[in-house]
Amino acid sequence: MNSKHRIAALAALLLAALLALPACEDSDIATPLDGVMVLTVNPAGVIIDPNLGESEKTVALTARAFDTNGLSLDGIIVTFEAVGGEFTTPVSVTTDPNGVATASLVVRIQGESPVTVTAQSGLIIETATIPKLVVGNNQEALATFTPVPQTAQLLGRAVVFDGSLSTDPDGIVTCFQWEIDAARGFCDQPDAMGNQVACELNSDCTAAGAGTACDTARFDERVQGIAASGIQRSYPIETPLTVTLRVSDNPAFRIIDDATGLAPCDATAPLIPRDRFSPVFDTQLYRIDCFNPAPTANAGPDLRVPIANANNVFLDGGLSFDNQTGLAATCDPLNPAITPPGGPGFKWNCGNQNAPIGQCPGTGATAFCRYTATGIYEATLTVKDKGTGIFDAVSGTFQCQKSATDTVMIEVFQPAQ
Repeated sequence: MNSKHRIAALAALLLAALLALPACEDSDIATPLDGVMVLTVNPAGVIIDPNLGESEKTVALTARAFDTNGLSLDGIIVTFEAVGGEFTTPVSVTTDPNGVATASLVVRIQGESPVTVTAQSGLIIETATIPKLVVGNNQEALATFTPVPQTAQLLGRAVVFDGSLSTDPDGIVTCFQWEIDAARGFCDQPDAMGNQVACELNSDCTAAGAGTACDTARFDERVQGIAASGIQRSYPIETPLTVTLRVSDNPAFRIIDDATGLAPCDATAPLIPRDRFSPVFDTQLYRIDCFNPAPTANAGPDLRVPIANANNVFLDGGLSFDNQTGLAATCDPLNPAITPPGGPGFKWNCGNQNAPIGQCPGTGATAFCRYTATGIYEATLTVKDKGTGIFDAVSGTFQCQKSATDTVMIEVFQPAQ
């Protein structure tokens, strides 16, 4: 047998031996040539909101393999690939008895969008697309309010500060916080008559005999609420107000805390710090006023009195008047020691350090002054009106009460002999 025939015979024997070898039962399963791969992702889409401190989201991948008869392929190797994400688990996974293989994928702000993932085993393959949305920078909520009535309101009447037109360009306003600062208040102590004395911010009340400091804190306030888009107030004294509205679009401000039963923005919850609200706030100056013109004081004409008649100089302020609610009550001659409500409407100062004389010494429309030496004296008349006509028992005055003064010159002379 020549060499060629010998080689051919050996080849035939080798082929017959190979064909006689038993087939590997798992060879088709390990690398399937046909079948179906089903790939699911959860969540189906990714939303990353950096405004909430988010920089990434995790997606669960589930691949399930079936043969052409619809039976699960157990024990095959599934390889996952992704464009736009990073795996936190092995990318090659053996299916369980249900033909399932799983993987975990992290999707970050940076990277391709949408994210593409693939699951493959042998010749069966499936691809899924994961939409990715990165929320843009949050637009700040915008605070704005309108006073009703605008600019100023009468003392003792209601003013509404309406912030309902405040908006959030990319959401809703979740919390309102109001802050009101008053420039005027009452002195920290009543005066000698027990009346409260109105004063300016930081003023010294010593001169009024009403303590030392001006207490405006009673009219200062800071309030908040989920539905506090408007507030209503009234004030018993004239005062400028600085009114500020702050708003927020933070959804956490409406979430109720299980421990306290309160949401952070509830009216009874601790006040939220100012810097946690939108920087776009609204501040306006407002005024509580009375629009009450002062009365007119008239102390009468100047007088020239000889020293012999200066013991009992008659002063008459009867021409004083008020065109609104009238002058406050004068002294009652039957009860001269009792100060009338909001009064006295008249008060005289003789200008010589001596008190007026008579039944109502210096607290009536008329008065008598005594001068014992020649000279020129300046007597002063102060009159008070009834303000709005509403008496405030706390302060002992009429609301929005105004006063006015006038003087009369009195010359006491010695006649020539």
